[in-house]
Amino acid sequence: MFLHLGGKTMIKKESIIAILDIEKILKNNINNNYIKNICVKERISNILEQETNKSFIITNDGYYFSQISSLTLFKRSFQKNSII
Repeated sequence: MFLHLGGKTMIKKESIIAILDIEKILKNNINNNYIKNICVKERISNILEQETNKSFIITNDGYYFSQISSLTLFKRSFQKNSII
């Protein structure tokens, strides 16, 4: 099954490693530096503008920002038999 991250971006649920709240992870300097390093290496996909990002998704295939809250994405990831 797939999880819709916003815009035209969908990922396989099986590839998800973590769905994180962007506000909470950016409060920590180590996490903040980690995300900055990923952005510099251009390995991250922005669904929309960075100001609206609410969640950070780590998958086997890459990294994503999403404007959908981490709680909503987490709940959707457990729904069965549909593309969400």
